[in-house]
Amino acid sequence: MTSPAPLTEGNLVRALLSLSVPYAVGSGLNLASMLGDRFWIGALGDGGLAGFGTAHAVWMLAMTLVLGLAGGTLANVAHAVGRGDRRHASRTLGQGLLLALGLGVLGLVLLAPLATALLGWVAPDAATGAAAGSYLQVCLGGLVVQAPLLTIVFALQGAGEARTAFWVGAVAPLANLVLDPVLIVGSGLALPGAAWATVGAHALALAIGLRVLRRRWGLTLGDLRPEPTALRQILWVGGPKTLEHWVRNLAGLALVAILAQRGGAVIAGHTAALALLLVLIFPGLALGQATAALVGQNLGADRPDRAWRVMWLSAGLYAGILGLVALISYRLAPSLVGLFVDDGASLEAGVTLWRAWAPSLPFLGVGLVVGKALGGARKPLPALGSAVLAYVVIQLPLVALLASRSGVAGAGAGMAAAFVAQGALCALAGAFFLRPPRASVRLARSMA
Repeated sequence: MTSPAPLTEGNLVRALLSLSVPYAVGSGLNLASMLGDRFWIGALGDGGLAGFGTAHAVWMLAMTLVLGLAGGTLANVAHAVGRGDRRHASRTLGQGLLLALGLGVLGLVLLAPLATALLGWVAPDAATGAAAGSYLQVCLGGLVVQAPLLTIVFALQGAGEARTAFWVGAVAPLANLVLDPVLIVGSGLALPGAAWATVGAHALALAIGLRVLRRRWGLTLGDLRPEPTALRQILWVGGPKTLEHWVRNLAGLALVAILAQRGGAVIAGHTAALALLLVLIFPGLALGQATAALVGQNLGADRPDRAWRVMWLSAGLYAGILGLVALISYRLAPSLVGLFVDDGASLEAGVTLWRAWAPSLPFLGVGLVVGKALGGARKPLPALGSAVLAYVVIQLPLVALLASRSGVAGAGAGMAAAFVAQGALCALAGAFFLRPPRASVRLARSMA
């Protein structure tokens, strides 16, 4: 395995930027790909966008399984690299790939019937449900290539190989952007064309990623032989992270079901507002991934003081950026939402939701970064608890109550309350569970 630059010494800001900038650029490409999907599908009319939005809410439940396992792989690779055990890092990646392949098979066999059942619950009408189902069937089959690819990218990030992770991860969104107009519009496949573009792009990227791992890490088929200890370590982090994502996305699915009662125009508006939110979340995900890798490597190297400082540096930076963006975007909401929908009712719903969310964006940023840091520290349970409290105990009752009283604005306010609660709870969890021992703090100050 090629040695990456050390992340356990030197300037913290420089280390954070060296990881987060490539992640952010890669996230930008993924965002462009997702927005490309929405653009070309939106060209087919609001009906296509409503079907895509409905399918996406269900699809994210499947992706939570992938993200959880990939996050568990990242954390354990980072700890191994931090303590200098690079061979264990390679074996950990092999076990992560084994789990990802198993998840891909599960997607083919079990998840498709479940997705069909969920669509019957959340789709506002039969036509939207049929369109969403045609998209989901292809995507769920494609988990067999998407899950291993994401695991590879996360492992490279955990090892500190940000540039390699970027180049491997960039293949899929770039190929997807090229394939979208051909398969969505040119071939007349519509929503299934978007799904085939995504799966084909990820298959190409996976082939390149496996070649990179064989050459740079010396990964062999032997690394995919089951090792119970390594599998347990990945699942210890990945299991709770998966549950955390499931809680968040099930809450999002319930929100879609509530909004669906008000018609397809509201679903289209929500999809457009969500696209804007993704524009802001993708850079935060990059910063969070960098934070998780830094926290994991520094804890592996017995530097808890450095892990503590990078967590708060990242959280404060992202919260400040989101606060500024919230102020600017509140007034510009009609123009921004209008990039994705032009129907009057859909535009009004999207603007209403965005303006309800805007004041809570800094809290969303803190929750995202600190939650990633807890995962990198292999302490996923506090982040899971904060998600349950915020999105199940607080959001669902509030959205149901406020939506019945104030419509779309009430639903948006319920979501905003959950963002605030989750950010505050994650901050408390990070302060308690990642606080370094006093002796480490005194040593760090004496060396400063």
